[in-house]
Amino acid sequence: VKYRTSCFLPNGQLFTVSDDNNTDSLFMSLIDLVSGVQQHNTLTIDVQYDNASFIAKFNANNDMVQLLSNLNKEEKNTTYFIPIMKYIDVNTLQPIISTTLTLDGVQAYADKDFNLKKDKDITAAPQNFFINEDNTTTVITESRYVKVKTNNSANMYVYTYLGSAGIAILDDKGKELSAYAVYKEHKGTQLYQGYYMIDAKKGVDPMSLRSGVSVANYFFSYDFIPIDASGYIIFNDFPENNNVAPQEVNEVDKPKNCNGVICRYNNGRVSRNHLYQTPSNKELTYGYIGLSDYDMENKTYATVVVERSGRKQVAKVAWVSF
Repeated sequence: VKYRTSCFLPNGQLFTVSDDNNTDSLFMSLIDLVSGVQQHNTLTIDVQYDNASFIAKFNANNDMVQLLSNLNKEEKNTTYFIPIMKYIDVNTLQPIISTTLTLDGVQAYADKDFNLKKDKDITAAPQNFFINEDNTTTVITESRYVKVKTNNSANMYVYTYLGSAGIAILDDKGKELSAYAVYKEHKGTQLYQGYYMIDAKKGVDPMSLRSGVSVANYFFSYDFIPIDASGYIIFNDFPENNNVAPQEVNEVDKPKNCNGVICRYNNGRVSRNHLYQTPSNKELTYGYIGLSDYDMENKTYATVVVERSGRKQVAKVAWVSF
């Protein structure tokens, strides 16, 4: 049996999910951490899958656990993601609602706003979700694909391309209410594993970095700030990418020439601004995406930034209030 995910309930109980080597059954448990009393139930998944990732969070608005399952299917060297959101009654451990997330709104926004080729699919497996005070749920995604290259010496190199950020807002039954996307292009020199965004916040190395692999990887991807359902998106990008069409964006493979960017969705459009400073000459500030956190109560984002002036670089701690 393999442990998959868990979350705490306010009454001192622990909800856990495990499975048996990717079979079609999930084992759910509710454990009282004081008395030790346990409750169990088996949940059948109707979709065959080769691998899977799970995130569970307690929803205080309806006293349910929301379980997001990313089911991966391998067909002809292509990985397909099937994201399913289940709303589970904590008293019976029975799913009340189960919704397959198509995230069509993210792709529709990209098709309209980015004006890319018709076959350019930016939708990807969800990386995390946030439960909002109005009982909506914000699901965040990042387009990702992996390339493996071998040189003449038979050395293998793995590259993960992290593309557009996708944000989808769901109602209390998992139906998509609205969505938007932010275009970017990052190239990492390692494999980004599973839920690499949420793993990084838990102190888990999301890339299984080996000795000699560039730490530049930790400056890629993005942070979502859940100040409300739409939130803010923070990432590093070349200053010259700030006001160009997606077709003209330069791919970022090193952070040293980047500046921090913050994006906000409002009235159907995404605004984009420099975050830490307005770049001038060779003065730039970029953030350590892999080492950051957001304080919901004080609405403050904290991270490590690198201030660059010419060839001089200095690391500092930065706080951003919203």
